[in-house]
Amino acid sequence: MKSTWLLIFVAIVLSFFTARVYFTSGFPYTHDGENHLARFANYKIALKEGQFPPRFAPNLMNRHGYPVFNYNYPLANILSLPFSALKFNYELTFKVLALCAIIMGTTGTALWVKRLGFSQVEAVLAATTYSLHPYLLNLIWVRGNIGELLALGILPWIFASIEKSKVTSSWTAFHFSFLTLLFTCFFLSHNTLVLLFTPVLFFYFLRLWRSPKAVLQQTVLSVSIALTASLWFWLPALLEKKDIVLDGANVNQALIQHFPTLQQLVWSPVSFGFSNPGSIDTLSFSVGTLSILGWLICMLSILKVTSLRKKIRLNTLLVSTLTLLLVLFLAMLAPTQKFWGTIPFVSYIQFPWRLGSIILIFSGVVLAHAYALSNQILRSLIFCTAVVLLVAAVRLKAVDTFHRTNVDYEAFSQSTSTNNENLPKSFNYSNIANWQPSASVLSGDATTSTTSWSGSSRYYVVEVKNLSVIVEPTMYFPGWMTAVVDLKSNKKFNVSYLDSSEIGGRIAYSLEPGTYQIKSYFTQNTWPRMIGNGVSLAAILVWLVVIIFWKKLHKNLV
Repeated sequence: MKSTWLLIFVAIVLSFFTARVYFTSGFPYTHDGENHLARFANYKIALKEGQFPPRFAPNLMNRHGYPVFNYNYPLANILSLPFSALKFNYELTFKVLALCAIIMGTTGTALWVKRLGFSQVEAVLAATTYSLHPYLLNLIWVRGNIGELLALGILPWIFASIEKSKVTSSWTAFHFSFLTLLFTCFFLSHNTLVLLFTPVLFFYFLRLWRSPKAVLQQTVLSVSIALTASLWFWLPALLEKKDIVLDGANVNQALIQHFPTLQQLVWSPVSFGFSNPGSIDTLSFSVGTLSILGWLICMLSILKVTSLRKKIRLNTLLVSTLTLLLVLFLAMLAPTQKFWGTIPFVSYIQFPWRLGSIILIFSGVVLAHAYALSNQILRSLIFCTAVVLLVAAVRLKAVDTFHRTNVDYEAFSQSTSTNNENLPKSFNYSNIANWQPSASVLSGDATTSTTSWSGSSRYYVVEVKNLSVIVEPTMYFPGWMTAVVDLKSNKKFNVSYLDSSEIGGRIAYSLEPGTYQIKSYFTQNTWPRMIGNGVSLAAILVWLVVIIFWKKLHKNLV
């Protein structure tokens, strides 16, 4: 037990070296960091305004709103809510979540490798490979994507939990709940990494094939509950994708223009930059010096040893993992372009170099094998390489830092997505700078008087003298409803929305002469949302029932 705590302590120390940027007074300038801070702010605002779960960011696009939460991974936003309730600065919230994710990934890698049967030293080396991997360093210092950091922090714990399941015939309610929670969080962590790692997890689960029947049943139940518990997000994200411009966005069409070169994969120092179309990039795509060193040692050992099964520990895992990583390495090169075109949903990966995330997760396992197979000279070489990379990581500096108040992020006027890819197809209104918290009269003769106004609902009175078109300064997205009460006849009805080149995809409707009380509000009233919300609620209830009656259920399974 003491050795495990020592291992965790070493992994945490490594994490602090890697994430030094989060201990500065300012916030590091990165590709996505500021966007996530604005999402934290809008997620809190949407929830306070009655959206549950939040799907429409009320203040983005200069308060015209933006349905980013309906399509983009919600875990980081959910985890930010307790900090928002305590009135933490959003920048501090990001730093805490990112640091926790990095610590999770590093400690999870160490425990995973330890459970595979490796020594303390080999587990530390695996954690070092994770913490110093260029893909992770890019996420921290350059890209700033909190969703990917969380996904990569969760994954090693999933693999470690699978290994624990493999050697036990009796689960506890805690182990079941922990694995279910890990999978639920992973499914909500980052869309692209869920897409990439789901097949990997499926094949890794084959390691449980010869486990007791109860373990297999409990694992299937755990994953099934996690998957259905996340349908409140995934079902609308997939089925309502047709309502936005995502499929035609440049970021999803330019995948074949972003293949790294062989030189970039082998060696490109971590520095601030971007992935550009063509072969001239300023972003590092290296798969890691420690990773390549581990691959070479393992491949040479496999070639050298004649009786592989007898002399290499965990050889099946080594060979399959090494094969996977080498295939991924080759898949990131331009000659594989035709192969990419045969993969379903490949455009949502956006960049071939994102396969480096899988290499990051498994490189520690390969290096642990490499160290176990090495002589003293090669082990010294591994240690020296790790020290050099650690020194290089310590010398990394943020390209710039900044600081803004919570009010600044709550009033963020952009969309927070790279190419506005979550924009409703109907929205083409360009004058978004002209925003006022009130409805306007586009045509006809009418006056409006606002009672209350928020990004998710508003009340106002309209007095119409001639047939009029009323427009609200909010982009239309499925789920918006406008209820009208005729104050003279007390008749109630819902309006049908209009659109035209002048309306430009905003909420708009027409009214006959009269005086009306108007309530416009955002709802969960679409079939994908109602089904997704209902199934997820049922899954959570099943989860609770399983925990409450665990002993009886477990007895029946065994």
